[in-house]
Amino acid sequence: MRQPRPADTEKGELRRQQLLAAAAECFRREGFHGTSIARIREAAGMSAGHIYHYFVSKEAIVQAIAERDENDMAALFNALNRTPAAATC
Repeated sequence: MRQPRPADTEKGELRRQQLLAAAAECFRREGFHGTSIARIREAAGMSAGHIYHYFVSKEAIVQAIAERDENDMAALFNALNRTPAAATC
């Protein structure tokens, strides 16, 4: 199986994030099994072939969403840890 092309440009990364956002919304509404690559393609405004430049499968999209969410949560926790606790009276 061929490897997806990395999102090595700013535009490529923006398209990748657009794809992940569209896929996440489809999965939330329709579930994993109810969501097809065709549905993700439609929601993202991309061709199916274009999606495969970024991800080799629907499972790889789910993995990327999970990794993105994990990184977002880690950044949030780090920011909270850097914020001084409010003094209580």
